[in-house]
Amino acid sequence: MTDPRIEAAARALCIASRNDPDDLVWITTEPGVQEPYGSRWTARYHEAEEALAAADAAAWIKISDRLPGDGQEVLISTRDRIIINDKFNLDDEGGYFGCADNEDVTHWQPLPAPPTGGGNG
Repeated sequence: MTDPRIEAAARALCIASRNDPDDLVWITTEPGVQEPYGSRWTARYHEAEEALAAADAAAWIKISDRLPGDGQEVLISTRDRIIINDKFNLDDEGGYFGCADNEDVTHWQPLPAPPTGGGNG
């Protein structure tokens, strides 16, 4: 199974280059819907995968660079590369996380946006 974010980004790259007739092949998957296909699709998929991986890596903030705001719920990464949702609490000693020892936390990032659209799945 592929990452839906990468699929969406690759599709956006293909649509952006749709005016180039040599760029890729479009197939009709259902009435009125065309999907990219072919070697250029594969290239765009890998471009999107690399770009999203770089963006994900850049989203992590070192604890030594900056701390989250008081009461802010964030994702934290520990020395053991365990990622959990935690809340930062400011105090007179600088602050602490509710679920993890400060000494174990290396990086943090804001929580991602929730999914859009309603529905049950």
